[in-house]
Order: sequence, then structure tokens, then C-alpha cells
Amino acid sequence: MPGPDGLARSEVTIELVFDPPGHVRLPGNDDEIIDRALAVEPLADRKVTLLTYDTGHSTRARNAGLQVVKLSQDIGEEPN
Repeated sequence: MPGPDGLARSEVTIELVFDPPGHVRLPGNDDEIIDRALAVEPLADRKVTLLTYDTGHSTRARNAGLQVVKLSQDIGEEPN
């Protein structure tokens, strides 16, 4: 169904899933995000898609078996 701007929209589901008790984070933030995305796939009963602007992160995620959308549109300056 088109939104107010006339662009097509699709359904998006967002769910907060906590790490199990005793979970120890991986040293690298990107690796932790990939690990947690892979861990939630069986709970979601579907493939998880990672969205990122970071080329290295997207490459590691693809190598780990995640679906990846590598964003490239300039979002402008970051806020202070």
C-alpha cells in the first residue's frame, strides 16, 4: 500500500530479543551484531537481514550467511 509520499510500503517487524543469561559479548562490535543476528534467525523462523553502510561489516555478515543490504545513500552530516 502506498504511503503518503506515494512510495510502496511493505511490512516490517521489529522485536526486542534479550541475550541469554551469561552471554559474553564478542570483542568486536560488528562481530557481536553478526553473531546475535545469526542467533535470532531460528527464533524468527526466517532469514534476518542486516542493514549497514559499512563495507567491512557487510562483507563479514555475508560470509557468515546473513542476508545483507549495503546502504549507500548519503544521509548527510551526523548530529553533534
